[in-house]
Amino acid sequence: SADGTRELVAAAAALDPRVRLLTDDPLPDGWVGKVWALEHGLRAARGEWILGIDADTEPVPGLVAGAVDAARTNGYSVVSFSPMFAGQTALEQLIQPAMLVTLVYRGGAVGSDADAERVLANGQCFLARRGTLLRHGG
Repeated sequence: SADGTRELVAAAAALDPRVRLLTDDPLPDGWVGKVWALEHGLRAARGEWILGIDADTEPVPGLVAGAVDAARTNGYSVVSFSPMFAGQTALEQLIQPAMLVTLVYRGGAVGSDADAERVLANGQCFLARRGTLLRHGG
């Protein structure tokens, strides 16, 4: 990454021992960037909970604590959230909500107990127990 991420993480790691900067060799054959980064992070993780969040996602204060609380309170091993999109054009503002509405047809209403075959998680922002991810292949 050339956007200053390395420097931001290194600065955070200097202040908090729970933060580590992970570096890696070039992508192994058969892997793509985000998926490999998630796998590499999962392999290095030590905590009970794993947060996956896209680089272009801007979390609100309290997101992580709220996600952990929601998971623990409801006995969930995975929770995911859909971001509020900041569309720049009229077309983007029209398309994004329309795409989200289709999730109801694929996975059922928010908060419903769907069959395992219909369960969805949003890769832009999710929280999962480390053991759950490992049991299901990452």
